[in-house]
Amino acid sequence: MAVETVQDLEPGDLAERVRDLCPEPTRCVVVAWSLGSQLALRTWNAGLWPEGLGLLAVCPVVEFCAAEGPWRRIHLERMIRGLGRDREGVLEEFRKLLREECPEDEARAWREAAAGIPPEALVRGLELLRDGRLEWIRPGPGLVLVEGAGDRVSPRLEAVMEAGELAGLRRFVLATGHVPFLEDAEGFGRILEEGR
Repeated sequence: MAVETVQDLEPGDLAERVRDLCPEPTRCVVVAWSLGSQLALRTWNAGLWPEGLGLLAVCPVVEFCAAEGPWRRIHLERMIRGLGRDREGVLEEFRKLLREECPEDEARAWREAAAGIPPEALVRGLELLRDGRLEWIRPGPGLVLVEGAGDRVSPRLEAVMEAGELAGLRRFVLATGHVPFLEDAEGFGRILEEGR
């Protein structure tokens, strides 16, 4: 699902778009990654997620600008300011920070996908990354979380949640970084099948 407007990033609008895409929720599973995972989990936590619809949240951004992480608020603020002057340069810098080693076909696909995102939605997405912190997740049927053990983009859930809060969640940790569906496609596929 592509972001078409800045409103698409808000829980109520996201829930409505997901509902439109999956008219038979019990036959669908939404796979959300990174910031998309954080947005989906915000919608889930608010109780707005369509009933019966599965959610596979992959490497949710727990706290993008964590003290122990590679990202700093100043990086995102510079990117926000730079989008108007050098959109392609900012997007390429962001991609490289997410995954330095990247085959050219992946990088090309990234650029093509990012080219369709409206500027105001890119700014709002960077603001959400800069300011957002996922402090809790409401357990429930249909929710599956996937994390990368070596994720350098966002800290693991243990960094912000207590053990008791994590106990009720279905979680899988793969020996990957922030992009487990590319770094361990086979392991990710097994989780996707199991999570149905």
